[in-house]
Amino acid sequence: MRRTLVRLSITLSGAAMLAGAFVPAAAAGTESPIQVNSLGDCPNGRVCMWTAGNFAYAPTAYPAVSFRSLNPGDHDQVSSWANKTSYQYCLYDNGNSVLIDTLSPGKSRGTMPAGTNDRADSYGRC
Repeated sequence: MRRTLVRLSITLSGAAMLAGAFVPAAAAGTESPIQVNSLGDCPNGRVCMWTAGNFAYAPTAYPAVSFRSLNPGDHDQVSSWANKTSYQYCLYDNGNSVLIDTLSPGKSRGTMPAGTNDRADSYGRC
């Protein structure tokens, strides 16, 4: 019987130590960002789309073509985007029938304009 109690106490103390290891850094008294801003992950010569705002997580880097539909994972999901080309680019809803945003060469937008978040279907040179 005593052997079982000893194992149980070790298991509980081990669980307590593990729980402490997974406490978020902010709760432990140090600051640590939860999302990684990755505007720098957009290569030069590309138009990049993020499905999260403020360039969080990894972007989809699209080629600098005259017009293209977005990949299925980005369709109606774009929350931030960047234009690292020498052309002005437009973002469209409903194919190319509704212009929702425009970016000049070298510009980026971490937050989509009001009413345009998660609506983009395609992009193209304007």
